[in-house]
Amino acid sequence: MSIFFHQKVFGSALSGTTAVTTPAELNGVLSQAEKFFVFARTASVSGTSPKLTVKLQHSNDNQNWSDKSTLIDAVDLTPGQVGASFGSDVGSTVGGAFMRLQISLSGTSPQASIEIYLCGRSDI
Repeated sequence: MSIFFHQKVFGSALSGTTAVTTPAELNGVLSQAEKFFVFARTASVSGTSPKLTVKLQHSNDNQNWSDKSTLIDAVDLTPGQVGASFGSDVGSTVGGAFMRLQISLSGTSPQASIEIYLCGRSDI
């Protein structure tokens, strides 16, 4: 099994429940892998019942996106603590020509600083 990439793909503070995505310049790079392992580190968490969700999305035209899998599914975050969450996609569903991550918080007035590292692998 070959590693195609292992890199930090997101690092920012989020506030509210509006979803954001990884930078567009990564869309082609992320699509080179068939299997993914994600690590998310959270800090400066606040709000009531904050949760983190990270989805893997794919597209064939780099404009219209659909969810391929949910890597981290509404994981509880603890205000005032640094947290770590992990998830994976084993590549059982064929993906499109472009990939990205969609990151979102839920809860009441959620806030968090988030760093996401992604490892992409292939059997080829």
